Amino acid sequence: MTHPRLARLATELLAEERIVVAPPKDEARANAIAAIEAAIRAEARVRRWRIAGGSFALAAAVALATFGAIRLRPRALTVAAPAARASVTATAHAMGGRVTLEHAGARDVVEDAAEVAVGDRVAAGADGPAGISLSTGTHLLVEARGELAVVEQAAAQIYSLQAGAVRADVAKVPAGGRFVVRTVDAEIEVRGTSFRVSLAPSEPRCGGGTRTRVAVTEGVVVVRSLGALGMEESRVAAGESWPRGCGQDAPSLGAPVPASAETSAARPSSAPSPSASLGPSASLAPSTSELTAQNDLFAAAVAAKRRGDAGAALAGYERYLARYPASPLAESATVERMRLLAASDKARGAAAAKSYLARYPSGFARGEAETLARVP
Repeated sequence: MTHPRLARLATELLAEERIVVAPPKDEARANAIAAIEAAIRAEARVRRWRIAGGSFALAAAVALATFGAIRLRPRALTVAAPAARASVTATAHAMGGRVTLEHAGARDVVEDAAEVAVGDRVAAGADGPAGISLSTGTHLLVEARGELAVVEQAAAQIYSLQAGAVRADVAKVPAGGRFVVRTVDAEIEVRGTSFRVSLAPSEPRCGGGTRTRVAVTEGVVVVRSLGALGMEESRVAAGESWPRGCGQDAPSLGAPVPASAETSAARPSSAPSPSASLGPSASLAPSTSELTAQNDLFAAAVAAKRRGDAGAALAGYERYLARYPASPLAESATVERMRLLAASDKARGAAAAKSYLARYPSGFARGEAETLARVP
């Protein structure tokens, strides 16, 4: 007597419109036999099989293994191909200082511009920052002595801050995409905003000893870190910093440029100071378009210097300082201007060096400026 369930299965198999089978492989045959034997053993634990029913089940197992376990029907099943990953390209460029790019274990100096791929590391020297421009419209600024590694650069753009600090001006991230900066103990994710991430010495009183510092100038970021109760998530809005109450440097306009013959020459007397119109409650956060304009103006001055056009480069740096005297690149622009002046007019170069030392007494070009300032 045939078991009712197996008989129904045989009827359904015979009722198929058309079955196209492929010759079975030894491995497939063995797997099929093992699977049906396991099913028979499980069924036996529930109901006692009659000998005839068990014989039929074994015969069915052999038949199925012989003719193949995979059935191809005329109406073939269409399997959707995985979605293609979005392609993002990135270019690193020096912005007045020495920039190196580590690729496939080899480290080279970036003279003008260089493509950045997954696994690469971009490091800025002590004399200036490094810029990274993404095809998405996002701009990254690796500050002096900073180092940034590329983890992923597709639908998800993920970077790892290895040392120093990075400023990010992130274009709007499309649905399904991500933009993340990771550090040794935190992860910062955004959808489109401007912020700064830095590494600092660990202090137990500050965020439980975390080394990560985050300051947001525009939009909102989410910071994930391991806290006392496990993984914690914090929302940080424009004008705020993380961890709370650590006293890290928040986004601001910084100190004004000292009044001198050098700075007044770079700024028209009729132009108001960038901070003059800011009232007590005015926002100090630059907009995304303003940050892009700053980067573009600085890059134009760098390009002019590289092609040997000292006049255009000097004018470019002076325009930059007149418009953005307290931006993240202001010190680099001041140093480049000082060098250009010293190369053509030692007296003006000495005056520029003294101005630099007055504003940046512990700046990265202090030694060079002290030498130039001694020129009679």
